[in-house]
Amino acid sequence: VLLFMGDVLVAYGLIATMIALMFLRTSDKTLIRLALAVYVLIVIGVLIGFAIELWLRVAHPEIVAGINEYLSGDELAVAMAEPNYGMKLLTGLAALVGTVLGGFGFQALTFAPVMLLGFVAGRRWLLNDPDAHLRMLRVIGYGGIAVSVLGGLLVGLMSMGLLGEQAWLWSPMALSLITGMPGGLATIALITLACRRFRPGPDGTTRPMPVPVRMLQALGQRSLSGYLFQSVVFFVLLPSYTLGLAQHLGIATGSLLGFGVWVVSLIGAWLVARAGKRGPAETLHRRLVYGPRPRPADAAATPPH
Repeated sequence: VLLFMGDVLVAYGLIATMIALMFLRTSDKTLIRLALAVYVLIVIGVLIGFAIELWLRVAHPEIVAGINEYLSGDELAVAMAEPNYGMKLLTGLAALVGTVLGGFGFQALTFAPVMLLGFVAGRRWLLNDPDAHLRMLRVIGYGGIAVSVLGGLLVGLMSMGLLGEQAWLWSPMALSLITGMPGGLATIALITLACRRFRPGPDGTTRPMPVPVRMLQALGQRSLSGYLFQSVVFFVLLPSYTLGLAQHLGIATGSLLGFGVWVVSLIGAWLVARAGKRGPAETLHRRLVYGPRPRPADAAATPPH
């Protein structure tokens, strides 16, 4: 509500709770089958949508041209613009209410394959004990990246106008969804494989992590604080009712700004880690979930459960 209407934490929290309540006692085999079934249905839906758009481009190019003209015109920009912070609060509140009342259901269906597979991976300690799952991690990592790169190349060609004179409507976004999910799983698998070298060896010795890796680890352990920090910075810099930099940024300068803000959050998390502290958002989150930390005297007087 206060910072970014497109925030996903509420939706993901509701989806995670729903998955836990529905599938906590479901077998891994059933969850994997369900994830694959939902993914196949999503792929079928994307292919149907692609066929419809392809038919429109061939049989009724004037309709496609009209839609493209509307999407690129000033009318849509005016309709989607938030002229002041008060309007932003109203649209953010409406988005929150819509999400809580069921809007998260579409996201739950869309990302169910990834979330269900992640649920199974957590049960099997796939990331905690990679040496016991090397073959599976390699198949997921290299296979998923191949699918994602091929899909990304096709989406890029569509976006650059090299696959037809008129701009594509919904097909690039849909294609990036079905090829991006394997890429997301693959990225996690490849990071896990790369970090194996820092696990304790058979003799108990551990290879020291380079400073850049320790910085990434620090931000990962304080990811909620980093996420909120970046949201606050972008809120201050980009909207028209704050500093209004968004209207002066192109793709390259916007990407550079995003990377720079991420680097600042990376350095900040590393400094907090060196001080031996949690991130402020993580500290608040743990207190809300588990309650205040007991004082030493209270903890000593409390018998173990």
